[in-house]
Amino acid sequence: MARRILAPFVVTLALIGCGQQQSTQAQVPCDTPVCTMAVKITGDCSDPDHIVVDKAEHWIKKNNHDVRLVWEIKTAGYEWVPAVPDSITSGGITFTAPPPPPPAPPAASEFTKPSSTHTTYELKDANSAQVPTPYKYDVHIQTKEGKLCAVKDPVIKNGAS
Repeated sequence: MARRILAPFVVTLALIGCGQQQSTQAQVPCDTPVCTMAVKITGDCSDPDHIVVDKAEHWIKKNNHDVRLVWEIKTAGYEWVPAVPDSITSGGITFTAPPPPPPAPPAASEFTKPSSTHTTYELKDANSAQVPTPYKYDVHIQTKEGKLCAVKDPVIKNGAS
C-alpha cells in the first residue's frame, strides 16, 4: 500500500529534478573566445514562441573579455533582416533595454563591430562588467522571401560567475 502511495510522489520529484537540471545547464557561462548561439524556427515565425535561441539567457563569464558572439540561423528558408539606414527596420541583433545603472557600461560600448551573412550574425562583446549585468536584445529575422518574422527578445548577461 505504501508503495502505491509513494510511487506518484517519487515520479513527480524525479520530473521536477530533471527540469531543474536543464535550467542549471542553460546557466553555464561561456568562458571561450567565441560564444555561439543557434537560432531555430519551429513553426510559424509570426509567433515569437516559434523562434528559439538555444539559450534565452546567455551568460558570458566574468573577465572573458573581447568575446565574439555568433548567432547562427539553423533553419532553412530564414535569414537575418538586413539593416536599412534611416528606417524603422533594424537588422540582425539590436539591444533594446535602457542602459543598466552604473557601474555597468551601456550596451553601445559593450557590443560593437556587427557583421553578418544571410545566416550568421556576429558582434564583439567587451564584457567589461564586473558584476552580472543583463543586456536585453532583439532578434530580427525574415523568410528568404523577405517576410518579417516576430521579434524574439533574449538576454546576454555579462560578468557572470
